[in-house]
Amino acid sequence: MEFADKIKIQSFRLFKLEHLIKEGFVILASRFAETKEFDLQRIQEFEVSIEDKECRRRTATSAPEDNLKILPLTREWFEN
Repeated sequence: MEFADKIKIQSFRLFKLEHLIKEGFVILASRFAETKEFDLQRIQEFEVSIEDKECRRRTATSAPEDNLKILPLTREWFEN
């Protein structure tokens, strides 16, 4: 009878654990490791994109102001 009690208790614990996993209250260690790895990868990609954006911002050249002031800002009539 001792074994039967242990089996019942163990099966109840497994049932409870499966229920908690389905409800989302408990995360398996392997799943947690996968999500942690994915999050670290996303953080690294984000940091690389920030560095790339800053590098482009520093090296980008804007149009000279003289060219912007010389442009004609008049409209012409559209003829058929």
